[in-house]
Amino acid sequence: MESISIDVVVARSEGKENPRVCLVFPELENSEVILTDSSVEDIENLFSTIFKTIVEKEQILNFVLKDSSQHDLYTEVAQELVGLLNQEIQQSELDFTKIIELNRKLEETR
Repeated sequence: MESISIDVVVARSEGKENPRVCLVFPELENSEVILTDSSVEDIENLFSTIFKTIVEKEQILNFVLKDSSQHDLYTEVAQELVGLLNQEIQQSELDFTKIIELNRKLEETR
């Protein structure tokens, strides 16, 4: 299956109180994962968006981290998360192919 690269950006707010660091996926409906928050809801939403995008575009996504502003703990967490996302997607490529083929067959019967 063909793959496309998707840029991922680390966005930081500069407030001294409650600083906010997010992993932003501009090409995926501006999905974001808030790295300074312990909630997993944003990660669940991201996975749903990734799944929908792969099935709709019929292309595997390959995320590329674009963060040259700092090298800190958040950058390391972002690198790890992007690496894990890419690994999960690559390992699921056969499953995505089956889902896409099933979608095509369903559309033919309509």
